[in-house]
Amino acid sequence: MVELSIKSQMLYYFKDQPEMWENDCISKVLERDGKVGNNYWTWTCRFYLMELSTNGLLSPMEQKLDDSGMFGESHSLTRYSLTDYGRYKIETMLE
Repeated sequence: MVELSIKSQMLYYFKDQPEMWENDCISKVLERDGKVGNNYWTWTCRFYLMELSTNGLLSPMEQKLDDSGMFGESHSLTRYSLTDYGRYKIETMLE
């Protein structure tokens, strides 16, 4: 099995769970890659989710203050949903 890049893996997580809070998605990636607790990768993954949203693969649904502690209580969390275009990309490029 080919190992997916971080961005592709993030998008693939939305296949089975079409709506997800960013901290949940990022936690999965960090655990998969053995990067739990790595501040650089935590914020990099957050940026990657924003890129996937900007490119139309994910859509922001709602925001709330971060009570998970991943980014700090003064930061917001975003819940993203998979777009039709994102589902198409998963089905044609990632499977």
